[in-house]
Amino acid sequence: MIDLHVNLVGAGAVGFNLGHALKKAGCRISQVISSTYHTANTLAKELDAIPGQGLSALKDEADLTVLAIPDEALTNELHHMPRITGILVHTSGSVDMNTLTSRAEKIGVLYPYQTFSKERRIGFKHIPVFIESNSPYVRDQLEVVARQLSDEVHELDSLARRSLHLAGVFACNFPNYLIGVAQKILVQQKIDPQVLLPLVKETVNKLADVDAFSAQSGPAKRDDQETIKKHLDLLSCYPVEQKVYRLLSEIITELYTDNSKPKK
Repeated sequence: MIDLHVNLVGAGAVGFNLGHALKKAGCRISQVISSTYHTANTLAKELDAIPGQGLSALKDEADLTVLAIPDEALTNELHHMPRITGILVHTSGSVDMNTLTSRAEKIGVLYPYQTFSKERRIGFKHIPVFIESNSPYVRDQLEVVARQLSDEVHELDSLARRSLHLAGVFACNFPNYLIGVAQKILVQQKIDPQVLLPLVKETVNKLADVDAFSAQSGPAKRDDQETIKKHLDLLSCYPVEQKVYRLLSEIITELYTDNSKPKK
């Protein structure tokens, strides 16, 4: 357990889950700041903290200040907050650590590599947490915090973290959109979309034993144009989804044309 005073800026999905994880690790959450008082107050009650609205309400009285806010706010709104004498970190995958230099001398990044929702609180124990720091002191402090949260802690600089974030978009955000399309198709036919769960789970689980290229299946891999045409006809009322299906099918078919390895 760690005994730190923490100010948490951001009461969205990341702030919600990280705030609870920090409290569970022994941190005392002093303030919860959000763009609206209601969201700040809701999370502050859960974390036994004082709520505040807007970055200007942040007080410089914490050992660690965590900015769990959207990327555009990190780049455009930090001038509203006071300078911080403690450690100041953000949780973004794509924003450079040095964005924080105007607000504090001791800066870093605490980036949990996971998708979060406020409706679903998840444990941090097996979530990879990536840290970056501008000094050995900050690195040591962040490592202590990160290891209380997770068994998987890694150091990564801003450039590499940006690529990690990009990989996450391909591995999580895009597939989630496609699953949403699948759910819509099933609901239209009055089929319970929960039938997708075993398929989706096995798609992910088998990656522990085989790489994604080798695990690919389906009509596009087989260059089954007859089936692809039937699917495109079914999507005639959904031009956006039809366009996505056609593009992905063409890419996958081309990728597997030689039946051996991806083209470079």
